[in-house]
Amino acid sequence: MEKRNSLALMSSTISMAAQVIYLLVNFVLRRFFIQYFGMEILGINGVLADVLNTLSLAELGIQSAITFRLYEPLAKGRMDEVNEIVTLFRKLYWLIGCFFIVAGFICMPFLGLVVKDVQLSMGYIRIAFFLQLMVSASTYFLAYKRTLLYADQKQYLCSLVDIVCNIGFAAAKFGIIICTGNYFFYLMVQIIQNVISNLIVHVICKRQYQNLNERAEVSAELKKNLFSDVKNVFTSKLATYVYGSTDNLVISAFISTVSVGYLSSYKYITSCLMSIVYYMMIPIQPMIGNYLVDESVERSRILFRNYTFVRYFLAMILLIPAVCLSDTFISIWIGGDYTMNAMITYLLVADTYISIVYGPTGEYINARGLFAKEKKIMILAAVLNIVLSVAGTFVIGIYGVLLGTVVCQIVLWIGKSSIVFKDIFHMRPVEYLEYWLEQGKGLVLFILTAWIGRMFTASVLPEPGIVSFVVKGAVLVMLSFLVLTVCYRKTSGYGYVMKIKNMVLNKLKRGK
Repeated sequence: MEKRNSLALMSSTISMAAQVIYLLVNFVLRRFFIQYFGMEILGINGVLADVLNTLSLAELGIQSAITFRLYEPLAKGRMDEVNEIVTLFRKLYWLIGCFFIVAGFICMPFLGLVVKDVQLSMGYIRIAFFLQLMVSASTYFLAYKRTLLYADQKQYLCSLVDIVCNIGFAAAKFGIIICTGNYFFYLMVQIIQNVISNLIVHVICKRQYQNLNERAEVSAELKKNLFSDVKNVFTSKLATYVYGSTDNLVISAFISTVSVGYLSSYKYITSCLMSIVYYMMIPIQPMIGNYLVDESVERSRILFRNYTFVRYFLAMILLIPAVCLSDTFISIWIGGDYTMNAMITYLLVADTYISIVYGPTGEYINARGLFAKEKKIMILAAVLNIVLSVAGTFVIGIYGVLLGTVVCQIVLWIGKSSIVFKDIFHMRPVEYLEYWLEQGKGLVLFILTAWIGRMFTASVLPEPGIVSFVVKGAVLVMLSFLVLTVCYRKTSGYGYVMKIKNMVLNKLKRGK
């Protein structure tokens, strides 16, 4: 247990450091991207990326199914079984990578259906799409080694590689942007980065698992079980794609591609905050899987409750400043001409808040392998999102698209939480009600804190500028922490957060 917690802490710390470096570098890169390439190319970049996300459905959710299958044999040291799984995973990912490239070429003639109202020629757009296709395809080959390290709670090794590659190739991207101003060269550098980082991870994985055999005999039973999982996981993947990647396509097709560029700066802020939470929590999912294999249901319930509060804690600390200062940040970062209506911020923050807080439900479902249970709710949410988003564009424009996504998230939250409580923890309805009362309390506190923070920063600290922005941000973080401490200091969840904080500080002290 101690080793498991130590690995989780190390993975979380290093993954977080890697992500912070990545975000800092990319915020600067994005500013130069807009300055040298323009908002039109930024919008095209976002739309083409979402078209490729459509093609990524070819992955079928295999990675999630494989990760679930790896937990137990890795925990029990059954390398023969691990070899079987990795062999099958390698073959499938190579096939998917090849299919992805072919499907991309088939899509090229139809790009005009989603890229509209732009000055650039369709020939230019198709070349950009081809290069982005290669960027995405390059992630499939050798990527299966990352999944093995992830399932074994050794994600920190991948994170160390990513730190070095992100810094090194960021310098190359800056040079390309400033010296050539060529978008195609910029994408080529990204292809090279993906290939090199995956090759390094491949070598590291070979050294970590010297008995790993990637050409083992794969049993018919494993194939049957995996494909059964994949059938169920694919529904989840499809729904995730719908509410995560169709917004830009709907906005581009029904409003304009340039609008995607303006919106993308706001979405980039919330996606960065979401990714901070994701990378901090990366070690938890395999830990959840191990708990469900080795520990009692009660201990897993305690972990779920504490983990949910950790994510709520992070949502307060990260999103209160976001809801109050996004416009200010956009003005400082890329210029006041790129700000949008405050309702955009509210809807994006609402979407991000729900994603962060209900995240543990999906992770428990994946760790338990209950893919079939969530199929219906995922299909319902996906259909609802498309209908509401498209209809919303005709009623309230871009706000309708974002509102449809928020409604979809609420449906998923309700559905997934019911699966966790009924099928994993076997909880009584009254305990389910307690969960929702707690979430309701948390939401009310979040809204009140955001309102107070927005009023305070607007009236007491109205001065513009970087210094004022930093001061406001610090005040909002302290306000959020104060509210959390006053309202939750006697709860087990708050104690769990403080325990994690002390573990990190002690580890840092020992490392000096």
